Amino acid sequence: LYQIKPTESVRKVIDVLLEAMENRVPRFSDGTFRRNKTMWADDTFMSLPFLARVGRIRKDGKYDQICIEQLSGFCKRLYMPEKKLFSHIYFIEDERKNEVAWGRGNGWVFLTISEVLEHIPEDTPGREQLIALFAEFAEGLAAVQDRIGLWHQVLDMPQSYEETSCSGMFALGMIRGVKNRWLSEKYCKNIKRAIRAIVERCIDAAGNILGVCKGSGFSYDPKYYAQLGTVTNDDHDTGIILAALAEYEELQLR
Repeated sequence: LYQIKPTESVRKVIDVLLEAMENRVPRFSDGTFRRNKTMWADDTFMSLPFLARVGRIRKDGKYDQICIEQLSGFCKRLYMPEKKLFSHIYFIEDERKNEVAWGRGNGWVFLTISEVLEHIPEDTPGREQLIALFAEFAEGLAAVQDRIGLWHQVLDMPQSYEETSCSGMFALGMIRGVKNRWLSEKYCKNIKRAIRAIVERCIDAAGNILGVCKGSGFSYDPKYYAQLGTVTNDDHDTGIILAALAEYEELQLR
């Protein structure tokens, strides 16, 4: 909003949020954000797209570097290189991740990386390594996309249901990857399949968005995630689907 129409009232909100993020959010000893007893993949999206934009508003490169460092810290604790996917949760007391590739949790990270890459300057130290991670992550996601074009509630558990919000997130991230040449054009086929499936299977004739996982807690057991129910027109998904469809139109894949 501030970038569209700068006002003092909006700037004050940004300043309050930034002060809270810099001084009140719990952190690991290396500075990476966490919660009291856990780290969530979700929190990449709840923090770094904001900080990347603050860097542009304040014209201060330190926020770009913070984004790179934060993603490195999240990756160290949550990334599963053998699957090229992210765990949803890191348990601080146990010092281990839950090894569950929850769909929307991975979607938050994939979108966050695309947001950071779109907003930080090309000469930011660590940016090329982030592009490499994004490309490797995309490989892992492509490997678990189902034949219809959607992704599952637990990504590597094909018996879990097809889930709309993560499918929109992965489609949107891949669209941005191809558009910005972080990904090769081979991903166009994944994008087309995903968008076609979303339009045909996840949106009804009245425009309602279906099959969205409700808000999640956390567990070591993938069955916990697999049994979470779905809701219609949930806030976790409406904006994502609108963005994915809009950016797909811009990409002009036919």
